[in-house]
Amino acid sequence: MAIVAAKLAQEEAKFSPDDGGAVVVGTGIGALEILLENHASFLSRGAERVSPFLIPLMMPNAPAAEISIEFGIKGPSFGVVTACAASTHAIGLAYEMIRWGQVEWALAGGAEAVILPIVLAAFDRMGALSRNPDPQSASRPFDRDRDGFVLGEGAAILLLESEKHLLSRGGEALAEV
Repeated sequence: MAIVAAKLAQEEAKFSPDDGGAVVVGTGIGALEILLENHASFLSRGAERVSPFLIPLMMPNAPAAEISIEFGIKGPSFGVVTACAASTHAIGLAYEMIRWGQVEWALAGGAEAVILPIVLAAFDRMGALSRNPDPQSASRPFDRDRDGFVLGEGAAILLLESEKHLLSRGGEALAEV
Protein backbone atom coordinates (compact mmCIF):
# COMPACT_ATOMS: atom_id res chain seq x y z
CA MET A 1 0.00 0.00 0.00
CA ALA A 2 2.80 2.43 0.89
CA ILE A 3 4.66 1.75 -2.36
CA VAL A 4 1.52 2.43 -4.41
CA ALA A 5 0.95 5.69 -2.52
CA ALA A 6 4.58 6.72 -3.10
CA LYS A 7 4.27 5.97 -6.82
CA LEU A 8 1.13 8.10 -6.98
CA ALA A 9 2.94 10.95 -5.23
CA GLN A 10 5.86 10.64 -7.65
CA GLU A 11 3.56 10.64 -10.68
CA GLU A 12 1.46 13.57 -9.43
CA ALA A 13 4.60 15.62 -8.79
CA LYS A 14 6.27 14.55 -12.06
CA PHE A 15 9.28 13.76 -9.91
CA SER A 16 12.16 11.34 -10.36
CA PRO A 17 14.01 10.71 -7.10
CA ASP A 18 17.57 12.03 -7.14
CA ASP A 19 20.30 12.20 -4.53
CA GLY A 20 19.61 14.28 -1.47
CA GLY A 21 16.27 12.85 -0.38
CA ALA A 22 14.73 10.83 2.42
CA VAL A 23 11.81 8.52 3.09
CA VAL A 24 9.84 8.89 6.34
CA VAL A 25 6.76 6.69 6.79
CA GLY A 26 4.57 6.33 9.86
CA THR A 27 2.48 3.41 11.04
CA GLY A 28 0.45 2.93 14.18
CA ILE A 29 0.58 -0.84 14.59
CA GLY A 30 2.31 -2.22 11.53
CA ALA A 31 2.28 -5.62 9.90
CA LEU A 32 0.14 -7.44 12.43
CA GLU A 33 -1.62 -9.59 9.83
CA ILE A 34 1.60 -11.25 8.63
CA LEU A 35 2.56 -11.95 12.25
CA LEU A 36 -0.82 -13.58 12.93
CA GLU A 37 -0.60 -15.66 9.73
CA ASN A 38 2.88 -16.90 10.62
CA HIS A 39 1.84 -17.59 14.20
CA ALA A 40 -1.02 -19.77 12.93
CA SER A 41 1.40 -21.63 10.62
CA PHE A 42 3.81 -22.09 13.51
CA LEU A 43 1.11 -23.54 15.76
CA SER A 44 -0.34 -25.86 13.12
CA ARG A 45 2.73 -26.91 11.13
CA GLY A 46 5.82 -26.07 13.16
CA ALA A 47 8.72 -23.62 13.09
CA GLU A 48 9.87 -24.62 9.61
CA ARG A 49 6.67 -23.06 8.20
CA VAL A 50 7.48 -19.60 9.60
CA SER A 51 8.58 -17.26 6.82
CA PRO A 52 12.25 -16.29 6.92
CA PHE A 53 11.02 -12.83 5.91
CA LEU A 54 8.67 -12.45 8.91
CA ILE A 55 10.93 -10.20 10.97
CA PRO A 56 11.90 -7.77 8.17
CA LEU A 57 8.30 -7.61 6.91
CA MET A 58 6.79 -6.80 10.29
CA MET A 59 9.32 -4.18 11.37
CA PRO A 60 7.76 -0.71 11.54
CA ASN A 61 10.40 0.66 9.16
CA ALA A 62 9.41 -1.85 6.43
CA PRO A 63 7.19 0.57 4.43
CA ALA A 64 9.96 3.20 4.33
CA ALA A 65 12.57 0.58 3.46
CA GLU A 66 10.40 -0.89 0.69
CA ILE A 67 9.85 2.58 -0.83
CA SER A 68 13.59 3.29 -0.66
CA ILE A 69 14.38 0.00 -2.38
CA GLU A 70 11.67 0.46 -5.03
CA PHE A 71 12.90 3.96 -5.97
CA GLY A 72 16.63 3.42 -5.35
CA ILE A 73 16.68 6.12 -2.67
CA LYS A 74 19.96 6.03 -0.74
CA GLY A 75 19.30 8.77 1.81
CA PRO A 76 17.75 8.54 5.28
CA SER A 77 14.91 6.04 5.48
CA PHE A 78 13.00 5.38 8.66
CA GLY A 79 9.68 4.53 10.20
CA VAL A 80 7.79 6.56 12.76
CA VAL A 81 5.63 4.70 15.26
CA THR A 82 3.54 7.12 17.29
CA ALA A 83 0.10 5.49 17.25
CA CYS A 84 -2.61 7.46 15.46
CA ALA A 85 -0.29 10.45 14.98
CA ALA A 86 2.37 8.47 13.09
CA SER A 87 1.63 9.75 9.57
CA THR A 88 1.37 13.37 10.67
CA HIS A 89 4.50 12.93 12.77
CA ALA A 90 6.36 11.49 9.74
CA ILE A 91 5.37 14.46 7.59
CA GLY A 92 6.46 16.84 10.36
CA LEU A 93 9.84 15.13 10.69
CA ALA A 94 10.37 15.22 6.93
CA TYR A 95 9.52 18.93 6.92
CA GLU A 96 12.05 19.56 9.70
CA MET A 97 14.75 17.58 7.86
CA ILE A 98 14.24 19.81 4.83
CA ARG A 99 14.08 22.97 6.94
CA TRP A 100 17.32 22.06 8.73
CA GLY A 101 19.04 21.43 5.39
CA GLN A 102 19.57 17.71 6.04
CA VAL A 103 17.80 16.76 2.79
CA GLU A 104 16.35 18.59 -0.22
CA TRP A 105 13.22 16.46 -0.49
CA ALA A 106 11.36 13.62 1.23
CA LEU A 107 8.63 11.15 0.50
CA ALA A 108 6.63 11.17 3.72
CA GLY A 109 3.32 9.96 5.07
CA GLY A 110 1.92 6.75 6.43
CA ALA A 111 0.33 3.39 5.83
CA GLU A 112 -1.82 1.14 7.98
CA ALA A 113 -3.91 -1.98 7.39
CA VAL A 114 -5.06 -3.57 10.62
CA ILE A 115 -8.78 -4.19 10.34
CA LEU A 116 -8.53 -7.63 11.90
CA PRO A 117 -10.87 -9.31 14.39
CA ILE A 118 -8.26 -9.22 17.19
CA VAL A 119 -7.60 -5.51 16.64
CA LEU A 120 -11.30 -4.64 16.58
CA ALA A 121 -11.81 -6.68 19.75
CA ALA A 122 -8.90 -4.95 21.50
CA PHE A 123 -10.06 -1.43 20.63
CA ASP A 124 -13.62 -2.39 21.57
CA ARG A 125 -12.46 -3.68 24.98
CA MET A 126 -10.66 -0.37 25.49
CA GLY A 127 -13.94 1.43 24.81
CA ALA A 128 -12.20 3.32 22.00
CA LEU A 129 -14.51 2.44 19.08
CA SER A 130 -17.54 4.52 18.18
CA ARG A 131 -20.86 2.97 19.19
CA ASN A 132 -22.70 5.02 16.56
CA PRO A 133 -24.35 2.62 14.07
CA ASP A 134 -24.69 5.29 11.35
CA PRO A 135 -21.66 5.15 9.03
CA GLN A 136 -22.28 8.73 7.85
CA SER A 137 -21.90 10.23 11.32
CA ALA A 138 -19.86 7.72 13.33
CA SER A 139 -16.46 9.18 12.45
CA ARG A 140 -16.25 12.72 13.79
CA PRO A 141 -12.93 13.09 15.60
CA PHE A 142 -13.26 16.78 16.48
CA ASP A 143 -16.92 16.77 17.50
CA ARG A 144 -17.67 17.48 21.15
CA ASP A 145 -20.23 14.64 21.14
CA ARG A 146 -18.01 11.98 19.56
CA ASP A 147 -18.08 8.59 21.24
CA GLY A 148 -14.94 6.95 19.88
CA PHE A 149 -13.21 6.40 16.57
CA VAL A 150 -13.79 4.32 13.46
CA LEU A 151 -10.88 2.10 12.49
CA GLY A 152 -9.73 2.51 8.91
CA GLU A 153 -7.04 1.37 6.51
CA GLY A 154 -5.11 3.27 3.90
CA ALA A 155 -1.92 4.97 2.85
CA ALA A 156 -0.91 8.48 1.87
CA ILE A 157 2.55 9.60 0.82
CA LEU A 158 3.44 13.20 -0.04
CA LEU A 159 6.48 14.66 -1.75
CA LEU A 160 7.87 17.47 0.35
CA GLU A 161 10.75 19.47 -1.08
CA SER A 162 12.68 22.65 -0.52
CA GLU A 163 11.73 25.59 -2.69
CA LYS A 164 15.20 25.50 -4.22
CA HIS A 165 14.79 21.85 -5.24
CA LEU A 166 11.28 22.43 -6.59
CA LEU A 167 12.42 25.34 -8.76
CA SER A 168 15.56 23.54 -9.95
CA ARG A 169 13.49 20.70 -11.39
CA GLY A 170 10.74 22.96 -12.75
CA GLY A 171 8.13 21.45 -10.46
CA GLU A 172 4.79 22.93 -9.47
CA ALA A 173 3.93 23.39 -5.80
CA LEU A 174 0.51 22.04 -4.87
CA ALA A 175 0.71 23.28 -1.27
CA GLU A 176 3.13 24.96 1.11
CA VAL A 177 3.98 24.08 4.71
